[in-house]
Amino acid sequence: MNLRPTTLDDLGLFVALKRLFKEFGALHGTKFSLDLEEDRDLLSSQAQIIIYRIFQESLSNIAKYAQAARIAVTIKRENGTVFFHRGR
Repeated sequence: MNLRPTTLDDLGLFVALKRLFKEFGALHGTKFSLDLEEDRDLLSSQAQIIIYRIFQESLSNIAKYAQAARIAVTIKRENGTVFFHRGR
């Protein structure tokens, strides 16, 4: 369900992830911070879908197993490689 939100196509990965985290936070009482460059051309459409799905699954696992009160994520691209970093 909601494997590819129209937000990804319309507004890009940053907005789609921000909405995903906001909805998750509202449902589970979790606060979050997201650090991601807002450049829509930063990643290909396929890469954006993959990253979105990774975070969907990650949030699902957090809800099931970690029950975290706070989530901080940084997504950066350097030399053609995408890095994810979780905050503390």
